[in-house]
Amino acid sequence: MRARAWWNVLQSDLTALRGLLRDPQATAPWPPDELFRMTYADLRGFQREFALALELAPYVRWLPRYGHDLAAFPTLLEMALDLSESGALLSQSLSPLLSPQRQGAGYTLETTLALLDEAQPQLAYTADALARVRQARATLDVTRLSPRLAGWLKELDALLPRVEQGVQGALLLPRLLGAAQTRTYLLLVHNEDELRPAGGFLTGVARITLREGRIEQLYFENSAEVTDFKRPYPDPPDPLREIMGLDLWVFHDSNWSPDFPTSARVAVAFYQHRYATPIDGVLALDQEGFRQWMEVLQPLNVDSYPEPLTAENILPALRQSRDTLLEPDPLASWEHLHKAFLEDVLNAAVQKLQEQPESVDFARLGLAVITAFEERHLFAVAFEDAEAAALLQQARWDGALYRGAGDFVMAVDANLGYNKVNPYIAESLAYSVDLRDLAQPQATLTLRYQHRGPQSDAYCYHFQKADSLTYEQLMQHCYWDYARIFVPAGSRLISATPNPVPGRMLVTGKGRSGEPDLLPDEAGKSVFGTFFVLPPGQSAETRFAYALPAKIIEPTENGIRYHLYIQKQGGQGEIPVQITVAIPPAARVLHSSLPVDDRAEGQLVFTQSLKGDLDLTLDIAP
Repeated sequence: MRARAWWNVLQSDLTALRGLLRDPQATAPWPPDELFRMTYADLRGFQREFALALELAPYVRWLPRYGHDLAAFPTLLEMALDLSESGALLSQSLSPLLSPQRQGAGYTLETTLALLDEAQPQLAYTADALARVRQARATLDVTRLSPRLAGWLKELDALLPRVEQGVQGALLLPRLLGAAQTRTYLLLVHNEDELRPAGGFLTGVARITLREGRIEQLYFENSAEVTDFKRPYPDPPDPLREIMGLDLWVFHDSNWSPDFPTSARVAVAFYQHRYATPIDGVLALDQEGFRQWMEVLQPLNVDSYPEPLTAENILPALRQSRDTLLEPDPLASWEHLHKAFLEDVLNAAVQKLQEQPESVDFARLGLAVITAFEERHLFAVAFEDAEAAALLQQARWDGALYRGAGDFVMAVDANLGYNKVNPYIAESLAYSVDLRDLAQPQATLTLRYQHRGPQSDAYCYHFQKADSLTYEQLMQHCYWDYARIFVPAGSRLISATPNPVPGRMLVTGKGRSGEPDLLPDEAGKSVFGTFFVLPPGQSAETRFAYALPAKIIEPTENGIRYHLYIQKQGGQGEIPVQITVAIPPAARVLHSSLPVDDRAEGQLVFTQSLKGDLDLTLDIAP
């Protein structure tokens, strides 16, 4: 009877907490901090009263029906204690921000920043507690638990990443926004309509000086204006020279590496060719990331656009700004007009945040920022603040190539066509890995592209004078794509689809044989490349087959573990992904971190969507 009474109490606590976490704005019977404290106290009381039973619980897995639930209960209890204790500390320290009545109550970005700065110890404790919860969760096999308990764990699995991201963001924000000292950043504005390895073509740059959450200076330029040709610049990467015919590697082409910290350092070095300004860090934001922010900031009023800007019209407005000639002046080139519009938009957003904070839902804006990070439309690196750099790296918001153990895939496209065709390009990815011979695993990566632009009989001319064409015309060109795949170091290419390109299709006049490029290792990865031209209305498929190093397989107590990390390229939209894993004969899957969509003849098939990075772990008993 005592156990049932305790169970009813705990169930009531957890139900109330689930309601709060699902809808933080809903009216709860108690304030969040009090609800977390009550839950923690009840959990501790249960732990004391049933201490002996909890010690024996791991040894009763043999019991029918609920044996695995009982065995898992001590771990689940420790997870709940960590979550409720840290939740009580955090909700108490941030209660002014969590109150539904905070809107219009005088909270500005500066006062919000001050609250977050004061709450740093509680945030750090919560981050450690969440790490313990994640570590404990990894020891539980949800397939062995009852449907009810498994359902709760799946809810936790969906919620935990968001909570971790929010805590990481709250830890970072005071440091990044100059709470302790003035910070100077470069904001790189990427245009993913012309996709490049670290995002989109670098169309503009803002130098931003921040102090105590307030922007003290914002200086915006078109990216072409940064290059000072009186100074020496290095040779460009080979594909830029051999395909585009470029002689120098300059600022607007600096984002050649998909490893954003690498590209950011190159951008800063080129920027400082012209401006001897210390830079504390770099952010990169593309059009889609800004569109997501506009869902919170809308409407924005700018003098250079006839109607209020919203999430629905911001992308057409950005494209239209390139075509609008404000005056019949040959010096008023589209680059300067586009710059003027971007500068107006940035200034309007800053003004709204700083002068009209009561009109901004900062909680929603925070979620929009996190979403942009997670979907690879926003990157940030810190150079001078080691702790901020570590937090960004831990959250995977710095855009660095994944350096963990196991298997790895990243497909990286670079539009080398002097055009804006990527809104018309639909891409999908199929990855097959054969683990039947554990000493020599093999993989095949298939990349499929479809150009959805209107089909035309026009020939694929590589370079046309951009200022004679509208933005829509630049979107309807052929796609000149240099594609690279980044795979585990030590991988060996077996074969690849040949993609010959005649010289008449290239501005250099030099044709390409179509043989794959075996490129130098980068960021601890082996790299293979290929180049192709895709006319509007047509499709292309290119395939790489390669041998993987045996070290991607990790031995475990019960068999083997296969871990695959698929990293999404910055600036890319959502990409359909199919993963096929061939396992040894008679092998049994003990655990899969992703749902298996199909099993046939020793193969596991996973159908996923690459909206952010994708992480698959398989535990297999041979």
